[in-house]
Amino acid sequence: MRKNILPRKLAKPIEQLSDGTWIIRYAIQSIDRTDNEGNELVTFASSIFLEKPTLEMIKKSIHRYAMSVLDDEDVLPLVANPDLSVYMIID
Repeated sequence: MRKNILPRKLAKPIEQLSDGTWIIRYAIQSIDRTDNEGNELVTFASSIFLEKPTLEMIKKSIHRYAMSVLDDEDVLPLVANPDLSVYMIID
């Protein structure tokens, strides 16, 4: 799991990368800053999968992250009951 910063419009919940791996982004929250073009910047946690993940795999990954941030009152609500519908992948 990694923590990153991107403009909000680029922080897609799920995306296949050019090398064929998949990135899942969650716990997305504003950091009250903008980039040089005025785009809102957000921070998020992410997990990389070598193959297209199932909803169950995504749920487990988010749960592992939630367990690691149990003492973070700002992040925990973002991962405690995630909306998995944003990760629906149509074959």
